[in-house]
Amino acid sequence: MLVCKALDALVSVGKPVIGNQVLPNHFGVAPAIQARFDRVPVVRLGRFEKLQRKELIMTPAQPGLEVSAPWTYREKLFNLLAGRDPIEVLGQTASTLAEMVARHPAKVLRGRAIPGKWTPNEIIGHLTDSEWVYGYRLRLILCEDEPTILGFRQDAWVASLRHNEREPSELVEIFRTLRVLNLSVWRRMSPEDLQRSGQHNERGAESLAVMLQLLAGHDLSHLHQISRYIQALESWG
Repeated sequence: MLVCKALDALVSVGKPVIGNQVLPNHFGVAPAIQARFDRVPVVRLGRFEKLQRKELIMTPAQPGLEVSAPWTYREKLFNLLAGRDPIEVLGQTASTLAEMVARHPAKVLRGRAIPGKWTPNEIIGHLTDSEWVYGYRLRLILCEDEPTILGFRQDAWVASLRHNEREPSELVEIFRTLRVLNLSVWRRMSPEDLQRSGQHNERGAESLAVMLQLLAGHDLSHLHQISRYIQALESWG
């Protein structure tokens, strides 16, 4: 599998760059790959290797969309990933969700641990929405040159699609189907494919290499969130 070979090669070295981006130490580039990109300037900024300036430039956001500091968001998800193989993480999420759903009744999964926050079932629905969106972004970046990548109103999707009314097991199976479809593309990525980037309307330039890490970290973040909410709901009886 090309992407596995490519990611196995991404070990910490002195110049962790893929294409136009400087990645964290846990996702650097081996010398064989780095040699192709020596023409790209490197920016080294402290404990984490921050992305090159192009990737940190913010573009105007659409009205109504919340814009957060891009590196703060990325750093949080990179930290959660903690050097793990993102493909491996992505491959485990559907089974983890299925186990959670099997262990807890729908009443708990539809419960709201914190007013104004999503329920565990809504988080599963959000992961399903995100998999659809990321799958589209993946194909758009892979097939077009530096396309515009639009953010989406996550709360509106969760509410309008009424995820909390869905059967938890049904949402998990929808997620699993989408994830299998998208993983089949991710696993075929070459190092050159991972260089390709789009222009996110909130976070600026973002490559497929970075997107892959963000998606895996996003999974882990929401899995932790589901576990916390379930624990809180069960402790209240």
